[in-house]
Amino acid sequence: MSPDSLWSWASFPWTQIGLGESPFVRVFQTVGIPAASHVMNFVVLTAALSSAVANLYFGARLAFSLARGGYLPAILGRLSKEGMPVVAVLTSAGGMAAALVLSEHFKDSLFVFMVGLSTFGALFAWLMTLLTHLAFRRLHKRQAKPYLRLGPRGPWASLAGLAGVLAVLVSTWWVPGFRITCWPAYPGWLLSQCATLFGEGPDPTCHSVEFRAMDELLKWRGEFPILDRTTYMISNSLGAMPRGVYDEMRVYADSWAERGVRAWEEGWWEMAVGVGDRIAPLIGAGPGEISLHQNVTLTQAVISSCFVSAVRATRL
Repeated sequence: MSPDSLWSWASFPWTQIGLGESPFVRVFQTVGIPAASHVMNFVVLTAALSSAVANLYFGARLAFSLARGGYLPAILGRLSKEGMPVVAVLTSAGGMAAALVLSEHFKDSLFVFMVGLSTFGALFAWLMTLLTHLAFRRLHKRQAKPYLRLGPRGPWASLAGLAGVLAVLVSTWWVPGFRITCWPAYPGWLLSQCATLFGEGPDPTCHSVEFRAMDELLKWRGEFPILDRTTYMISNSLGAMPRGVYDEMRVYADSWAERGVRAWEEGWWEMAVGVGDRIAPLIGAGPGEISLHQNVTLTQAVISSCFVSAVRATRL
């Protein structure tokens, strides 16, 4: 639980906060700070917009990847002349537009309905993860292959987790408004089994394209030392360091040691532009269209400065 949620719940009874308003705004109105509620509304709406853009990208990227793998219609995997997945983005945006229309017609029930539906997705993902882990351990035991063991021996931890997830899934049947969590379970499971048994499966030619693309990337695996001894999945925070960083840092340190402050005018000032031009093709941008900064705080300050008019200082 986050500190701000704890503070709002401690300041106002949770039973008196409805779905049609922000609990933070309600707390500010109750304590008599009306201006703060407008600020909080702005913050919440900005966060919602950021989340919407992120989900638009996520949905489009997922549809594009599945189409390239042969699991969705091929049209979703097409690129425009500019190299953009326009069809996948429009499809993702269409889902968001449909959600807006539904929210207008089902104001009192849609939110709970969507939460229940997404709860099923999360629980189903955990069910599949635990079942896959059980199959993984059984396969390695049968083939006598060693593997990194982070939990207790035997299948009991996974079985206990499986029982817990199933208990949560079944219990939602008695939660008002949450029966939707159970509804997709049985037909969804049945459809997936039918697709596995009777479906033709993905197009093998699509897989060959994907595998060739992966082979092109695998040749770079040896450039990341940490991948030789572990599976590294934290690239969103601090990516695995390439071997070439040692040489590049040495060049940077030599410039600092030998040229001092002169190094700025001899190339350091242009580093951000050069790196930005390298990144540009990856996101469909052109040369000089990417602006790099040291951190998010400085980036926000630069953007905010664009909306502040220059005022001549009259005093020191």
